[in-house]
Amino acid sequence: MSKPHLILIHGYAETGDIFKNIVALLEEKYIVRIPELPGFGITAAPAHGNYAITSYAEWLLQYCETNKIDSAIVAGHSFGGYLAAQFAALYPEKIKGLAFIHSHAGADSDERKKRREGIANAIKKHGKKPFLDLFYRGLFQENDIEYHKGALAELFEKGMKMPDKTLIELQYSMQQRPDLRTELSQLDVPILYFEGAYDPMFHLYDVVAQTQIMQNALLQIEPVSHMGQYECPKTLASQLKEFFGKYVE
Repeated sequence: MSKPHLILIHGYAETGDIFKNIVALLEEKYIVRIPELPGFGITAAPAHGNYAITSYAEWLLQYCETNKIDSAIVAGHSFGGYLAAQFAALYPEKIKGLAFIHSHAGADSDERKKRREGIANAIKKHGKKPFLDLFYRGLFQENDIEYHKGALAELFEKGMKMPDKTLIELQYSMQQRPDLRTELSQLDVPILYFEGAYDPMFHLYDVVAQTQIMQNALLQIEPVSHMGQYECPKTLASQLKEFFGKYVE
């Protein structure tokens, strides 16, 4: 029997390289696929300049068809989780399982929407360099910055190769994304929420509430920030194997 497919989707201002610490740990269990999303400096910009998350979901469907993936566990980090949620809502027949890695299925709060507007305007005015420097540092706990300086340098180097337009337009896309909690609560598939206790990107109690309306969800909270694939890669890989291993053959 062939292994199930696991699609790992990178986040905003990232590339598939963020998963390099967990790929080898996962390949004994899955056929691991890591698409490079359009417009992030490695692949071309989205077709017709459409940066909406629904457009990225359509692109992911084409990726699956090109790679002959009938169905898969889809795991997304941060923005990648928003994309995974949209993909599952549009194409539920493609989903064997979902994993939100420092992410969730809800929409932005009003406060978060205002913050995204400010980020987009700042990049337009000052370029991406000052934003990315603060952004990447903010993904880790302050007392871990020195330990992860190599990862930070790699993230920044790749981020500087990304078009300003992608970084700006995706702020608006995330700002306008729909709340998909109700749609996903109707899916009869296992859903893993892998979250950080010190994640500054959203309120953890919102995620706790989400897990309670899903049919088959597990919430795993680790003492990390927003980058579990760097902060606790073995724990993340173990959860992706053990939780879905109970349900997916």
